[in-house]
Amino acid sequence: MIILGVTHPVVWNNGACILVDGKLIAMVEEERLNRLKHAVDIPAERAIEFCLNRAGITLDDVDYFAIGWESMKGHKIREQHIWEYC
Repeated sequence: MIILGVTHPVVWNNGACILVDGKLIAMVEEERLNRLKHAVDIPAERAIEFCLNRAGITLDDVDYFAIGWESMKGHKIREQHIWEYC
């Protein structure tokens, strides 16, 4: 079973990880790849690509997607902004 974990795009330190049969294969924060501190409000596209490449797979091979979600109390966000990346 392959699980791709991704943080939601409206948070600091966006990132991704990939597990294959329960073993962590790769994990990286977006800021390490795009060199923008914290990568605020930037979806983890490069992090996802890195994890997939490290595992030697494509998105079609992923069985489950796990999306991290933090409480956004006190933040005004548009639902459209969040879901346009999904």
